[in-house]
Amino acid sequence: MCCSCSSTGASARTGTTSIERAPHCCWGYRAPTTEFAKEQDMISKTLALMAAAFALGAVCPAHAKVNVVCSLSTCASLAEEVGGGKVSVSYICKGNEDAHFVKPKPSYSVAIKNADLLVSTGLDLELWLPSLIDRSGNRNLRSGQKGYVKAAEGITMLEKPEGRPDRSQGDIHIFGNPHIQTSPLNAKIIAGNICIGLKKVDSGNAAYYEARLKSFQNRIDEALFGATLTKLLGGDVLTRLLAQHKLHSFLESKKLTGKLGGWLKEAKPLRGKPLVGYHMNWVYFADVFGLNMVGYIEPKPGIPPTPAHVNEVIQTVKKYNVKAILTANYFEKSKPEMVASKTGAKAVIVPMGVGGAPGVNDYFDLVNCWLKGLRAVM
Repeated sequence: MCCSCSSTGASARTGTTSIERAPHCCWGYRAPTTEFAKEQDMISKTLALMAAAFALGAVCPAHAKVNVVCSLSTCASLAEEVGGGKVSVSYICKGNEDAHFVKPKPSYSVAIKNADLLVSTGLDLELWLPSLIDRSGNRNLRSGQKGYVKAAEGITMLEKPEGRPDRSQGDIHIFGNPHIQTSPLNAKIIAGNICIGLKKVDSGNAAYYEARLKSFQNRIDEALFGATLTKLLGGDVLTRLLAQHKLHSFLESKKLTGKLGGWLKEAKPLRGKPLVGYHMNWVYFADVFGLNMVGYIEPKPGIPPTPAHVNEVIQTVKKYNVKAILTANYFEKSKPEMVASKTGAKAVIVPMGVGGAPGVNDYFDLVNCWLKGLRAVM
């Protein structure tokens, strides 16, 4: 958000700021008049207030929008949910691209240079991002600065490596699995972190952002739990129970299972079912919807599958009677399709992020796409 505010000085003709000086005589400097002293005091106070307002990010033209750049398309969609008409949002990694391997381009640095807010997972997923920030010269968007949002802040990380990880283990992420956006619960947290960032750089619209965040989180609750159950127990209670893996047992104990709706009701036939993925993208999704990940086509994260490992996956699919091989659409399709052809399972090819396939225009479309693909074969 580039604010261009100017103060009005004594010279209305030129539009520039000027401060009158007291008249001089041949005897030297003469003390200011009472009126002049009052004017000087008023100007000083005005400049001090403007400086404070600039520091708080509260002064900008009414038509200006906060310029938000996101590393991932899904984070961009969440930023639009929270920012509404007050933000202009762009992103670097498309919904059908692998965020591990984005090739830096000069245009990305230019976008970051002109940004007011940068949203990243804050994990070791976008290892290409720090160099883009450095090249941009925008110090306000560095990690820990006012214009930087760590999307993963407050999220319980899964699959943290034990011991001392090394490259022989594949593409290991030292902070845990970085594919946090596959959980609707995490989407609410990410949106909350974006809201905090927007309020820091645009405090004058804080109430607007908070209202939109509340609306978005309520819509996620209703989409996940159903409107009836959300109204009955409240989104915060339901979120806590689901995060603790206690929701279904709680509903059974209270004879409220029939009240469950939304995505969780749709995914109920999938609970406890075995699933194979191509890459370890889906751990948060599986955690929320109760799926059992029994194998991956990659032998180790980021390592291409060998013929021997593919044969092991075929045996795993047969052993557990796996019905679906869930694969992000930026991976090559030949391996999951071959496994499917030899086992009777189905390759479910879906976008990893918003905008990664036709009709996937926001986060709700994205989750619907994942569940629809799995329900069709499971």
